[in-house]
Amino acid sequence: MKLTVDRRLRVALDETSDVTFVAGAHAGEPSGGAFLVVSDTDARAVLVEENGCQHLLLEGVEPGESGLEAVTFDAAAGLLFSFVEEKRELLVHRWDGLARSGPKLERRLSLELGKKENKGVEGMVHLAAEVSPTGRSGLLLANEDKPRRLFFLADSSGEGSEDPVSIEMDREILEACDDFSGLAWDATRKSVLVVSDESASLVELRLHAEGDAIAATCVEVFALEDEAGDALERVEGVAVDAAGAWWVLLENDRVLCRLRR
Repeated sequence: MKLTVDRRLRVALDETSDVTFVAGAHAGEPSGGAFLVVSDTDARAVLVEENGCQHLLLEGVEPGESGLEAVTFDAAAGLLFSFVEEKRELLVHRWDGLARSGPKLERRLSLELGKKENKGVEGMVHLAAEVSPTGRSGLLLANEDKPRRLFFLADSSGEGSEDPVSIEMDREILEACDDFSGLAWDATRKSVLVVSDESASLVELRLHAEGDAIAATCVEVFALEDEAGDALERVEGVAVDAAGAWWVLLENDRVLCRLRR
């Protein structure tokens, strides 16, 4: 199957590295919502809406070389999670989802995954307890490579955290993705979306418990193409909007692209 770009939104940020969708009630747009995009070189994030972009300063993030490669927003808890790849550090900001209020740094957690710092966490999404394969809320994390794998990190009420759990991967997922570069949750389809930069592909998958383990099963594989039918380049994130449409973030082009079948 193929997914083709049918709409583009400009992103006023250099080196865009990941995206998450902020539901309308939290973005201040009851009928729509906004995409929040982070950069691996900027201490600001940007809210991308139909009528333009608004910048937000991320407290505690180093300007110039932020290193941010993954982001997700938990609206229910009012928490914004982001990941500094080469420092292997999870940042947790308190945020109400509004453009007028900057995210305030609440804590930093060391989180070492994989064998290479520059092949680390490139995508994540927060799963509520009712959709989590374990019945506990937490973060689903995509490690780019070495290993190319998904992990689940359950939420912790304390300052520390539990160890992330490695997820057993369906072979079809690994064959379709030469790397992992972004994650999203589709609430309507009850599925996870993972994108690959190197393969220009998107895989829809489902998570389920197998005893004490977690497994990921492939639902469908899609090739990602632009309006001319060429493979998309530098796919660095994926998100699902309020209407259920799938979007991908292109780093070099600094755009969000809506996809259609």
